[in-house]
Amino acid sequence: MKKFIVRTVMTFSLIFISLFAITMFLEYKNKDKLNTQVKVEYKVSDGEIVVPDTPAKVEANYEFSQVFFYSGLAISLASPLLFFKYGGTAVIKKIGFKKKILEAGCFCLLYGVFTEFLIFPKALFSAFYRARLVGLSTASFSDFMGRYFQRSMFYALEMLPIAMIVYIIFIKRKRWYIYVSIILVLIAIGGAYISPYIDEMQNDLESMEDGELKNSILELAKNSGVEDLDIRVVEKSNITNSVNAYMTGIGGSRRIVFWDTTLKLSNKEILAIAAHEMGHYEMNHIQKSITLSVFMTIFLILVSHNIMCKYKGREYRLIDNIPKMLFILNILLVVAAPIETAYSRKMEYAADQFAMEATNDGYTNGSLEIRFIQQNLSPIDVNSLYKWLVYDHPTVKDRIEHSNEFIENMK
Repeated sequence: MKKFIVRTVMTFSLIFISLFAITMFLEYKNKDKLNTQVKVEYKVSDGEIVVPDTPAKVEANYEFSQVFFYSGLAISLASPLLFFKYGGTAVIKKIGFKKKILEAGCFCLLYGVFTEFLIFPKALFSAFYRARLVGLSTASFSDFMGRYFQRSMFYALEMLPIAMIVYIIFIKRKRWYIYVSIILVLIAIGGAYISPYIDEMQNDLESMEDGELKNSILELAKNSGVEDLDIRVVEKSNITNSVNAYMTGIGGSRRIVFWDTTLKLSNKEILAIAAHEMGHYEMNHIQKSITLSVFMTIFLILVSHNIMCKYKGREYRLIDNIPKMLFILNILLVVAAPIETAYSRKMEYAADQFAMEATNDGYTNGSLEIRFIQQNLSPIDVNSLYKWLVYDHPTVKDRIEHSNEFIENMK
C-alpha cells in the first residue's frame, strides 16, 4: 500500500508540474492575445451573414482547450495501466476479502479515487485557471473547489453501486457481457428520466418568471407541437459570463433549462435558442442519442471481451485483468468517438433547422453565433481531429453557413 501511495503521489506531482509549466508557457506565449477585447461585428453582405475572422483571445483560448483536452485524454488512457503497474490490484488482493461485495467496493473506490486524483491537475488548470484567465469564469478558488467536490461526490454516489454490481458480475459470470448490457440499457433509460431531478439536486433551478418572455416561449412551443413545456432557470452569473441552455429529461421529466446569463440576450435570440431546444424534443434526439450510445457501448464491450479472450484466454475474468480491460475499453471509446460526435452534430444541425423554420428567421440563428464567440469564446472553426474527437455541435462557421442556406432558400 505504501509503494502504491508513493508512486501515485509522485505521478500526481509530475502531472501537476508538467501542466503548470505548459499553462505558464501558453500564458506567456499568448499574453498579447489574452489582453485583447473580443469584439465581433455582425455583418450582412448581399443578404448573407459574413463569417467573421477569429478574435485573438478566441485563438488563445482554443490553443489552451486543445492542450488540456489531449493531456486529459492521455491521463485517462494511462490511468488503468498505471493503477495496475503501481500495485492497485495487488493492494486489494493482499487484503484478501472473503466477500466479493467488499472486494468490489474497495476496488471501485480505490480505482475511482486514483483516477480522480490524477486528473485533478487538468481540471484545476483548465476549468479554473484557464477559465479565469480568458474571462469565462468569475468563480473564486473556494467556489471552484466546493463545486468540484460536490460534483465528484454526486458522481461517486451514482456510480459506485453500479460499478460494484458490474465488478461482481464480471468476476462471477462467464457471460458477464450479457448481464452488463442489460444493466446499461436500464441505466440509460432510467438515467435519462431522472437526470433533471439530479440536476435539480445539484443546482438551484427555479421556474421562469411569468411574463411576456415566458408567454412567448410557451406560445412558440404550442405552435411547434410541444405541449406542457417546463421552463427552468439556473443561476450561473455568479461564476461565469458564458451563455447556455439545454433540453433534458424524457417523458414527464422533460424541461428546458436556461442559464440566467442567457436571459440577458434579446427576446428574439432567446426564442431562437428555445426553438432549438424544442427541436431536440420534437425530433426525439435524447432518445436517439441514448439508443446510439447504448448500442455503441454494448458493441465495444463485446469487442473488448473478444480481445481479452484472444490474448488472455476465456478465463480472463481476474482482478489483475480488470485494468487491462478498462484500458482496452478506453482505447475503443476514443476510436468510436467520431461516430457519436458526428451523429450529435447531425442532430444539432437538425435542431437549428427546426428553430429557423419555427421562428421563420435565419438571421437570428446566425447572429447568435456571433454572441457565442463574444460570450463563450467559441472558435470560428477547428481542425479536423479535434472536431471529430470533441465537437458534438457544429462549429460557428458551419452554423452561420447553415443559416445562410436557410436565408437563401427563403428568398
